Amino acid sequence: WIAHRAVRPRRLRLVGSILPCCSAPAMSASATCCAHCGKRGSSLNRCSRCKQAFYCGAECQKAGWKLHKAACAPKLSLQQVVAKVNTAHAADDWRGVLKCRDRMEEMMGVMSDELGEDVLATFSYAHGLGLNSTGSHDHALSVIALEERRSSLLFKMKRFRDQGEAMCDKGDKLWFLDRKSDAWTAYQAARDVGEKHGFFSLESRACKGLGEVATEEGRIEEGLDLYRNALAAAPLNESNDSAYELSALEALIEALFHSGVSEITMEEVAPLVPRYREAAAAESVRQGHLSVEELRSLLSSARLHEARGKPQEA
Repeated sequence: WIAHRAVRPRRLRLVGSILPCCSAPAMSASATCCAHCGKRGSSLNRCSRCKQAFYCGAECQKAGWKLHKAACAPKLSLQQVVAKVNTAHAADDWRGVLKCRDRMEEMMGVMSDELGEDVLATFSYAHGLGLNSTGSHDHALSVIALEERRSSLLFKMKRFRDQGEAMCDKGDKLWFLDRKSDAWTAYQAARDVGEKHGFFSLESRACKGLGEVATEEGRIEEGLDLYRNALAAAPLNESNDSAYELSALEALIEALFHSGVSEITMEEVAPLVPRYREAAAAESVRQGHLSVEELRSLLSSARLHEARGKPQEA
């Protein structure tokens, strides 16, 4: 399983992303008191670092520093924290992105739904990279929680395909944590969204996830049927992306291989992955059948050609 999101979220954009809100009146020295001794006055000195605390003078500030230290930090504005996140995100610096999470969470209430969803997607992606880097289950749990929030927000925004993809991302991490029953529920919910709205790419991805769970639990025939459903939906995907076919085909081949099946008929494979028809013909197919080992080799070859941007040669 790929731990991080397959698609990098876009840069965070601020245009039209802030909800209107009332501004708090500026605090004047005359309206407050010394943070240490409590004395009120009109000539109190403001802390030069955080701009929030006031003191009679240097003596009170020094005496009160032990208590004030934890709270004394200038908070970044939304524009500043977005700039820091975008810089770290562009460099795949997941640690840099996650350092900004607490401050970003504090400001979620004044963000538009669009910016809020982008923020959640960006932090989910960063935690996925962290999972790849460290293997820590904490990152997987964070992705699950973030994708749950994204799913609810995307439903509200009527972005149903993205909602289903968020469910699949959640399912992937539940699978990683060996929570098979919960992963099945997440994939099934994503499949329902795909079927309802005609998103074949989503249906294919969800069926592949369901097939993984079924075969792992020993329900081999059910798993194979789900993989075949994934393959059936893959060529119809709305983005015309061949990656869905290759991913679903690889899963079916692996399942057949581990179930003890030694050969796959070309009639099942060739119509679903057209480039395999030419590649298989060039690889001397035995009596209309191709062994699993040969087909796996062809799959690797096709992926290599796709990565290089070269067409298959007959």
